[in-house]
Amino acid sequence: MPARKPTPRFAKDQALFLRQARDKGLTLQALTLRQKIEPETLSRWLRSPKFRKAIDKAMRHATRLRDFEIDLASVPAARKLTDLSRGDRHGPEASDQVIRLASLNVIYLSRERRSAELSDKLKTGRITAVRDARPRVPSHHPDVPPEEAERLRYALDHPEEVPDDEAA
Repeated sequence: MPARKPTPRFAKDQALFLRQARDKGLTLQALTLRQKIEPETLSRWLRSPKFRKAIDKAMRHATRLRDFEIDLASVPAARKLTDLSRGDRHGPEASDQVIRLASLNVIYLSRERRSAELSDKLKTGRITAVRDARPRVPSHHPDVPPEEAERLRYALDHPEEVPDDEAA
């Protein structure tokens, strides 16, 4: 069994700060107020490479947890959005607009993270192009011939050039 590196030892107030930074999702101001940490003290801690490394590790952990929470929340958000689009109600405490916006935001965050993952895969060479990672979207409806689709796209982009009898 490989030997584990010893875990760095920190003072109780530093260890508590690191745990709360990782687990509580508080702002820096809230963390320092909660623990009564003076700016000079925090500045001194941050000069330590060992402490900065521990902060980086705590932030990576917090980011993984946040991403996992967003992924989990995107499923019920999508369901709520679907229910709203069908006209279903979710109680008097939340308006349709509030639920719709919250649902869209969660879905957006989930897709944003997935986009970042694709970008990372491209950089590392695990995929060679984004088209390798997702199915190709057709450029036109299968019932419309490609020439007709192109003519319609052109008409949308250049409405001033469409004859009046064709516009109606």
